[in-house]
Amino acid sequence: MSTLRIRPDKGTVPELNIPKYKLEVLEKIVSSDRIMEQTKNQIIRKLTDGSSCCICRGIPSHEIRYTGDGATVIERYCWCIERVYSREQVL
Repeated sequence: MSTLRIRPDKGTVPELNIPKYKLEVLEKIVSSDRIMEQTKNQIIRKLTDGSSCCICRGIPSHEIRYTGDGATVIERYCWCIERVYSREQVL
């Protein structure tokens, strides 16, 4: 497994703990050709208590939080996190 490189402002990278039964439902919905993308995104938001993957709009597995100047930026990623953040080791 590669290590994750996060931006210089030192965010945290907790792994999301989505219950297995919710993951099964989400995987069926995301793989369906009969459901519109907007509806898939809404269902992902509802069942994961947050947004879908920032890159592909898939089911998120990691969340990155950056804090600074009194604000928090939250980004959620599926396996795309490796493609985006695995260039340099920071963690």
